[in-house]
Amino acid sequence: MVKGTNHTEETKQKIGNANRGHRHTEETKQKISAAMKGRTFTEEERKKIGEGISKWYAENANSETEINRRAKLSAIGKERMRVWNEYVKNQINNLNIV
Repeated sequence: MVKGTNHTEETKQKIGNANRGHRHTEETKQKISAAMKGRTFTEEERKKIGEGISKWYAENANSETEINRRAKLSAIGKERMRVWNEYVKNQINNLNIV
C-alpha cells in the first residue's frame, strides 16, 4: 500500500473486515501509544468521536454482551467492596481502642 492512497468505500470495507478481530502485540501497542501521545484533535474530530461513541452505545447498550459485561463489573465491584469492608473491620478490631 502506498502511503497517502485514497481507498474506495469497498476497499475500506475489505480492509476493515480483514483486520476484524486482529490483536496487537505488546510492542505494537506501545508504538501506537507513543504515536498518539500529545495528539490534539480538532473540534470536528472530537465531534465525530463523540458521535461514534453515542451511536455504538445506542446500538449496543441493551445487547446481551453489554448487559453481561455490566453485570460482571457490578459483581466485581460488590466483591471488592465486601473485601474492603472486611479489611477495615479487621483493622479497627486490631486497634483495641478502649
